[in-house]
Amino acid sequence: MHLLRAAGYDFETRKSGFPEVTLGDPKETVETNARGKALAVAEKDEVVLAADTVVYLPFEGSILGQAKTAEDVRRMLMLLRGRVHEVYSGVAVARGEDLVVRHVVTSVRMRAFGDEEGS
Repeated sequence: MHLLRAAGYDFETRKSGFPEVTLGDPKETVETNARGKALAVAEKDEVVLAADTVVYLPFEGSILGQAKTAEDVRRMLMLLRGRVHEVYSGVAVARGEDLVVRHVVTSVRMRAFGDEEGS
């Protein structure tokens, strides 16, 4: 949001109410969620920007969901420490009938850290 405002865009944020999905493929997951969010709030001729991001664990072939508790956060950090994971971000831009959806993948290596830091 800060980047858009710094670039001079005036906008409002809206909750889409779109029920996010987790599919087997992280690319499909973020693109489906971004698309769904954009279309859920798109009206006539306004431009809508929607996004979704997930963490993918290539060493397990699984997607991490959103942490719901402090224990979830700790478990996820311990799972990621000292390993490479991928962050997938999907973006959808809708205007009227026009819709463009793209994604990007970033490889991230989390440093190894001690148990006391993960608390």
